[in-house]
Amino acid sequence: MNWLTGGPLGEVKRLIAQLSDSTRRDNAARELIKLGADSVPPLIDALQTQDPGLILYYQHILARISSATLPLTKALATAHPIIRGRVVEIFGMSKEKLAIPALLDALKGEYFTVRSRALLALGNIGDASG
Repeated sequence: MNWLTGGPLGEVKRLIAQLSDSTRRDNAARELIKLGADSVPPLIDALQTQDPGLILYYQHILARISSATLPLTKALATAHPIIRGRVVEIFGMSKEKLAIPALLDALKGEYFTVRSRALLALGNIGDASG
């Protein structure tokens, strides 16, 4: 039956689409968090949205998924600078100490917006070396 429904990826994409509907948003967010690691790559892709009203929802959901740290760290090193900045903000929200080395690397990066957000995220985490 996965071929018909799209499997976990199809379910995740359906739930992400529901985040734009205020009547379905809370339930969709809970379900995305429950799906855990399956939700992470499509949510990282969703960070590219031009809708500023949805970015914060995506970020808060990713901040609550513990298995998101490694894919977010990879995105921080390789994604477009706008996505990198949004990923850094997620680490600041989650206060994920495992992200500290990646945030310290981001401080040395090319993009001022990412560097400044990395500094703020380190401050939120409480790292004295930032």
